[in-house]
Amino acid sequence: GKTKLLYAGAKSTIYLMQNDEMEIMKGDRKSIGGMRRKLDFFFQDFERELSRHDMIYMASDGYIDQANKEYKRFGSKAFRSLIKHVYKLPTEKQKELFKKDLDSYQGEEEQIDDITMIGIRV
Repeated sequence: GKTKLLYAGAKSTIYLMQNDEMEIMKGDRKSIGGMRRKLDFFFQDFERELSRHDMIYMASDGYIDQANKEYKRFGSKAFRSLIKHVYKLPTEKQKELFKKDLDSYQGEEEQIDDITMIGIRV
């Protein structure tokens, strides 16, 4: 059978690189925790067929929100650009480049949030 991705996100975005194109699937703007009066909420889901060598990325907001010495965030645009630049490389090399790019950007500034990133090669 076909390999499929089924994704529903709570304040999280997933990036899918497929055939040199990036698809950005933004999760709902609500969280899974906290108090609710009603239990009839739902999360939008995305379903995509995947092919061999596609790459899927998820990251906490800590990567994108990391500031440099001018207090400027790394940002979503730079993050998307980095993905497009590295996604065809072996995953170990990608890991190295994601870390190197963020370290270079951050410089001597303190890390302001937790940073978690997951990359999956189909």
